[in-house]
Amino acid sequence: MFVFVLSKDKKPLSPCHPARARKLLNKGRAAVYRRYPLTIILKEETKTEITQNHRLKIDPGSRTTGIAILQGDFVKGFQTGDIVKAIVTKGKKIGTYSGRIATRSSGSFNISSKTDLVQGINYKYCTLVHRKDGYSYQY
Repeated sequence: MFVFVLSKDKKPLSPCHPARARKLLNKGRAAVYRRYPLTIILKEETKTEITQNHRLKIDPGSRTTGIAILQGDFVKGFQTGDIVKAIVTKGKKIGTYSGRIATRSSGSFNISSKTDLVQGINYKYCTLVHRKDGYSYQY
């Protein structure tokens, strides 16, 4: 769970943890702008406005529709947990690998399957088989 944050000019900033929002409210550096969803507005100017990539996910349930905001942790179009197939044509690790990936900001991924773990596979060799978002896809 995160708390939405607005700057003094009512521009959206990156959401913060509820403990951080509570500290800002107790120190008098922020005020409650809206109770649902909990949104605070800062009373002071911020030196730098830091925003990050976020994704909005909608879960159409049987009775109610749920909404989630996810922080963007995509690296070169992939995220940790995606299932990929990598066909490596050059270097020490020549071969075909498939499994879940652990991303690194450098673009060099770890691919783990049921039997082994291969480290340092470049993103250029990877093709996406299935995303880690909870949905099933038909191709």
